[in-house]
Amino acid sequence: MKIQQCPFIVTLLFFPWLPFSIVNAQEPAPVGDSVLVPRGYMVVMGDSVLRFPADTVILLPGNLRYKVKKDREYRSDDFYGNFKDKSKNNLFLRGIYDAMIREQHDTTTSPDEQKTENYHPEFENKTIGRIDIISVDIIDGNVNDPYVHANKGYAATLNKLHKDTRHNIIRKNLTIHEGDLLGAYTLADNEYYLRSLSYIEDARIFTAMDSLNPDLVNILVVVKDIFPFTIGLGIGGITDYAVGINDINMAGTGHEFTNTFRYNSSKKPAFGYTGELIFNNLWGSFINTRILYKTDDIEDLARITVEREFLTPETKYGGGIELFQQKTSITIQGEDSVVINVPYTKDYFDQWIGRSFLLDKVSRERIVLKARYMATYYTKRPVVEADSNQQFFNTNLLIGSVTLLKTDHYKERMLLGYGMVEDIDFGYAIEFTYGYQFTEFFHAPYLALSLKAANKYRTGYYAGGIEFGGHIYRNDLTLGLFRVGFTYYSPLFKTNIFDYRLITRLNYTKGIGRYPFEILNLGREVRGISNSGIRGDQRLIWRFELVTFLRGSLLGFRFSPNLFYDAAFISGGPELFSKENFFSVMGAGVRIRNENLAFRTIILRVGYYTGNPLKDAHFAAGVSTSVPDVIREYDIVKPDVLRY
Repeated sequence: MKIQQCPFIVTLLFFPWLPFSIVNAQEPAPVGDSVLVPRGYMVVMGDSVLRFPADTVILLPGNLRYKVKKDREYRSDDFYGNFKDKSKNNLFLRGIYDAMIREQHDTTTSPDEQKTENYHPEFENKTIGRIDIISVDIIDGNVNDPYVHANKGYAATLNKLHKDTRHNIIRKNLTIHEGDLLGAYTLADNEYYLRSLSYIEDARIFTAMDSLNPDLVNILVVVKDIFPFTIGLGIGGITDYAVGINDINMAGTGHEFTNTFRYNSSKKPAFGYTGELIFNNLWGSFINTRILYKTDDIEDLARITVEREFLTPETKYGGGIELFQQKTSITIQGEDSVVINVPYTKDYFDQWIGRSFLLDKVSRERIVLKARYMATYYTKRPVVEADSNQQFFNTNLLIGSVTLLKTDHYKERMLLGYGMVEDIDFGYAIEFTYGYQFTEFFHAPYLALSLKAANKYRTGYYAGGIEFGGHIYRNDLTLGLFRVGFTYYSPLFKTNIFDYRLITRLNYTKGIGRYPFEILNLGREVRGISNSGIRGDQRLIWRFELVTFLRGSLLGFRFSPNLFYDAAFISGGPELFSKENFFSVMGAGVRIRNENLAFRTIILRVGYYTGNPLKDAHFAAGVSTSVPDVIREYDIVKPDVLRY
């Protein structure tokens, strides 16, 4: 599909979709209104931005809402543009430009959040006429402006060397085909799913009504790949090295192959290897297969997993099967506090199946029934008794669940990421789980109830949940767990200098009648606190962060300063709130991101730590990089007992 790069044609292509975007209220332009966009300004329409290298006149349809506003990146663009011009005649400067600079289109200046195109009754029972697919460049491509390409230099060379995801693979990852009838949620579900694929960075789906047949809809799918090859190096000391070589999109097929090679001269064996093959969406069935093999001084592990997920509320069946064998060892504290290393060999078998019943096409409420059987057998283990070495019990678990849920999602910006589109889940889920566990010394039924809900309001995003369950043994609750949690994201508040958002999380966990070897620790919940010597059976954690997004940029760099405070109480006894059980850190940091540069986000952080195991306060600093997470709380997974 070849379309000339022309603002007029691009606008006409986009306009069937643009009226559905949510933007700030503007007066509709008259039919055929010509709009002058001076250099240094841009047109904002929904979550799309149109920029032009010079003064440009564009024709906008009458029902389109838009803004013409000052482009805050104008000066930094000029800097990069001048740098690019000066480097054309200098081979050394050209090499620096092509190696480091990514020519990107700004998306953060569009509205900060939009309700997704979740419900489009105008698409109900429309017939799909044609599905076209476009892959944009991985170096400077943008799904909102798919007709811009790097034509010169190393950027163009790398784009040509990259093998785009094959269009037939993209088609297989769509739940729609030409000639199918559309539903009100179909396009939003497919766009949402494409963005969830590990090898896809972003995806957009545009529509155009057929001018001759109002019941016919043509679809344009635009995708942007993630660069599939990564090479990593890990150094654990002067004798410990690891090298990772990965391809997450082999030859554009969507399949993955990851490899890690490790050498540690102080261990036996000194060489180690971990390899995993992932075959995604085999034969268009949405069945994924993972094959893992690992051998090193810690363990030998061979595992195969075959699974089909519930992709959309309309998906009826899901399930999977997993088998693995593991040879490893565990450190146990024996008599007189002597620490011994105990080897063991474990075989594991797990299978589950689920059936979803859609109750209402508009509300998308549904009931999901799931059943699971799992078995764990130890072919080599220490001596087990009813009151010792319970972690080595041979176990059979038969478990099932009934879930009533309603899920949806909306689009957000500047929440956990920057300019990227973030799909945020909301809705509710009520799940009742029942099962029975068999071991050599322990037979008991299992009961659990889980409630969770999330929603987006004008005052922010609220999410919370409660879980409670355990085994009923001798008329008492054992191996039980109680957990309650709450998450809040405020709206994006605006000032003249910066935008900011408040984020807070609260979580309480309590173990009931757990085995002695089962413990809680702080994990990564309190930044910078070591888990050494910190353990208990109940824990309360509170995390608070004030995140700011400075307006404008410095030569394309965007800065997101933040203040944070993490606090936790953890106890192995009945008393939780005491000085000895308290751990906290307060500090400040900044996230730095530049859409023009190849790397992601740099995080600088300094904190003042109190309540650490040494009971001394101290300062500490850290530098790290990250890729923003996404909030997807309502994926349907196999039923299970509540885990510590």
